[in-house]
Amino acid sequence: MTGITAYKAGNSPAEFQLVAAAFVNAFHAAEQQGYDAAVPLGTLDLAVDAARSVVDVPVVAAAQRATHRIA
Repeated sequence: MTGITAYKAGNSPAEFQLVAAAFVNAFHAAEQQGYDAAVPLGTLDLAVDAARSVVDVPVVAAAQRATHRIA
């Protein structure tokens, strides 16, 4: 969809937060374009909590799903 990325060696948690708004905007744009869900690239799960509060489509956190225990 877009070229937004936070994958850079040495990024601190504060630097990840700086790109959160761009990810939320991308998730919102995906919703407006008719996508059924949004998934951030990789397993950083950037801005998923924030995005979930502003979009109506599911926002899937890959790392969260990968570590979720199914009983």
